[in-house]
Amino acid sequence: EENTVHILETKIQPSADGIGQLLLYEKLFPDTPEFSAYKDFPIKKIFLTTRADQDLIKLAAEQGITVEIYNII
Repeated sequence: EENTVHILETKIQPSADGIGQLLLYEKLFPDTPEFSAYKDFPIKKIFLTTRADQDLIKLAAEQGITVEIYNII
């Protein structure tokens, strides 16, 4: 997606920690000097993990976070 900042967090085992980290990254991003040129871009938060956890997926969706499942094999 053009002109969109993608922030990713990856965990082999799905955990709510990853959701919290993404929310913190989103909050800190606009104030990070290295990213000042992008501070006004919309942010897409993505949580990568190896298996679906329906409760975690629901929590992520409530926070505007997309969950992607990947295979490490």
